[in-house]
Amino acid sequence: MPYIKKEDREGIDLPVDELFKAVKGRPVGVLNYAISRLIWKLFDFKRSYTTACYLAGTLILVLFEFVRRRLNGYENTKMKENGDLRP
Repeated sequence: MPYIKKEDREGIDLPVDELFKAVKGRPVGVLNYAISRLIWKLFDFKRSYTTACYLAGTLILVLFEFVRRRLNGYENTKMKENGDLRP
């Protein structure tokens, strides 16, 4: 769940903003690389099956939240603009 307390966001928002500047407008492989580096560093920091499960689960939940909060709305807008799949 990405909805953490404001005080827990300290030290995170600025580096994320800097990472955004580094990857925006570049090929999607650059974003994949950045996310992979972070996940691999976290795994290497504490190598265990439990860590691997936490990281994999977090990636899945990030995907679900992105789809729920961003992608679904975009898809609904495009469906209204261009018509549904059904005739």
